[in-house]
Amino acid sequence: MNTTPNSSAVLNEPHSSSVGVLVSVFLLYGLIAGVGICGNVLVLKSILRQHKLRVSEYLILNLTATDMGACIVSIPLDLIERATKRFLFGEFLCNIIYPLQTILMSVSVMTLLGMSMERYRLIVTPFRQHFGPRTVLGVVVFVWVLSIAIVLPYMLVLRLRGDYCVEEWPADWYRKTFTLGVFVLLYFVPLVIMSVSYVKIISCLNEDSRSQINECMLDCADRSRAKREMAAARIRRNVHIVTVFMAAGIAFAACMLPTHICWLWHDFGSGSTNRYFTNIVTFTNVLMYSNSAIDPFIFGSIKLRRLCLDVICGRVCFVNVEEQPIVILRTRLFSIGQLVSIGQLRPYGGFSEEEEVITERVTCL
Repeated sequence: MNTTPNSSAVLNEPHSSSVGVLVSVFLLYGLIAGVGICGNVLVLKSILRQHKLRVSEYLILNLTATDMGACIVSIPLDLIERATKRFLFGEFLCNIIYPLQTILMSVSVMTLLGMSMERYRLIVTPFRQHFGPRTVLGVVVFVWVLSIAIVLPYMLVLRLRGDYCVEEWPADWYRKTFTLGVFVLLYFVPLVIMSVSYVKIISCLNEDSRSQINECMLDCADRSRAKREMAAARIRRNVHIVTVFMAAGIAFAACMLPTHICWLWHDFGSGSTNRYFTNIVTFTNVLMYSNSAIDPFIFGSIKLRRLCLDVICGRVCFVNVEEQPIVILRTRLFSIGQLVSIGQLRPYGGFSEEEEVITERVTCL
């Protein structure tokens, strides 16, 4: 999706990419940028067509913005550098372009972390304090400010030297500390937190599924087949929503890991003297940027045009029973250790403003 802290080092490698590698990179970058721009534009359209944005929609907008930034800014500038083998954008942009790419990476991983925590709040702890759009906007702003603060040391050491934008750290251990810090803060720790959150979410969903089965067997023997199918569909949709968010996190982890490993190898191992390092970095960047084109397919895995309303926001589960849209609202009441239904079956659209707030406080489907 983005580039790692020491991107400028690629320009200083003595072994430049062959023509074949350069052509391959141009084709792959062009494909990634084209697919990423088209897909993310559709995601933006799907979200912005809503009159009232919800918490998850703001998070998706933020992630989509970083993907668009990678496709529109990072990829074209990277291609120009690789084609000309020099930095053509001046001293001011030398301090902006590389840090911007790392900032986009930071915002992406923090947004994915926010998505996992939002799912955790809605499914595992549904009765905690509700966070409205204003709070989420504040969190988004904080994420961008924090990302800039993390990358600030990198911005301060970039210098334009001749045709190259290079890093000039006061000492070698500063560079190593920054590279390791980026890996720990913007990759390892967020992924650990997301993994723990999703394990608890899946455990909660499994318990909910077992409770539904027991409820149908013990208390609801007289339920109609349509109602049983509706309950099963609710569980399947809830699992699918979580799967979508997990897939986004896994895709990010898989696309970013080779790049992190590459720069750790460069700074702590023998990567800086390896004759193939430039080509390795080139194709780890291809994998990294590809995440910007993968995200729209993940979030649009059911219906891209109804992405946030039906899937990403995960507020309710719509099931057609006798061609009538029905909504089921269920939640976990931990104080008494059992599941309770707090919603009634009714056509979608018949909820008052107060009930709309309730849908944000329960396990959303």
